[in-house]
Amino acid sequence: MINSIRAILTLAAVVGTTLFTTGCVDLVEKDDLEKVSTRVEKLSVQVAQKNDMQALLYEELVKRANGLEKKIGEMDIMANTMKAQVARLEDRERTMQGQIDALGKAPSNPANPGQSVVEEPKRKIEEILLEVETVLAQLRSGKVKTDEAITRLKPFAQHAAPRMITELRESVARYEYAKQLEVVLGKFPPAELKVPLQGALRHRSTRESAARIVGDTGDKELSKILEEYLAESDEDFRLNIGDALVRCRNGSGIPLLLLSLKSEQATTRTIAISALKKINRGEDLGYRAQLSAEANAGAIKAWDEWSDKFAKTLFE
Repeated sequence: MINSIRAILTLAAVVGTTLFTTGCVDLVEKDDLEKVSTRVEKLSVQVAQKNDMQALLYEELVKRANGLEKKIGEMDIMANTMKAQVARLEDRERTMQGQIDALGKAPSNPANPGQSVVEEPKRKIEEILLEVETVLAQLRSGKVKTDEAITRLKPFAQHAAPRMITELRESVARYEYAKQLEVVLGKFPPAELKVPLQGALRHRSTRESAARIVGDTGDKELSKILEEYLAESDEDFRLNIGDALVRCRNGSGIPLLLLSLKSEQATTRTIAISALKKINRGEDLGYRAQLSAEANAGAIKAWDEWSDKFAKTLFE
């Protein structure tokens, strides 16, 4: 009996101890979980704050980048404007130089030997420049035809050419009027065109017109100003250079026309073969402008062989 009681007491002690220990463990685990949860919440808040800060920084960077792009655009506009102003100043400089050259040495005044007579030459120059402006205004408005403009301006080509190049640059959007200006300039003495056309060739808006004007003159000596553009990559400009050189009997243009035969543009191929036919007694060697370069491979080879044989001596 006593042994039974002892066994019961011992069992009760073990169970109590187990319950006490288990409760403590649960209590410890709950405390740790709360601490971890608190730390996670704090970290989440910190991460959210950093994300907000990064978002604000990114937004500020975008604003600054947009601002820089806007400033760069404004600077490009200013640069282009300054280039246009420089071009106008260069044209005015050439005009004034022409005026100075035309004045030459002022004649002496018979009434006062040693005193130069300057009023008369100045008045004449002013009249010439006024006549140039008048003819341009009438040509622009359609009051005079191209032939009449040529007749009136050709005697004053030295002064008219620089002014007309400026007019051409400002009238590129008026196709018919620009073509009239090209025709008039093409009838001027080549010597008076060299310097103005060299300037026009340096400007993208007028370089093709300048090449055509050189071709219109048919002057081989003047055509030499085009030779520095033989390696030009722009297909349209290259075609105009080649055509102008050939029209001036300058063989340097033949390779450019042969290259244009391989163009993907039918119009380019048509102009190129037309120019080549004129220097080959009307023979096209089987080339058909309406066909692709691949379809014309045989004819293109024939033209290359023709060039190797005749091009160097064609215009001698």
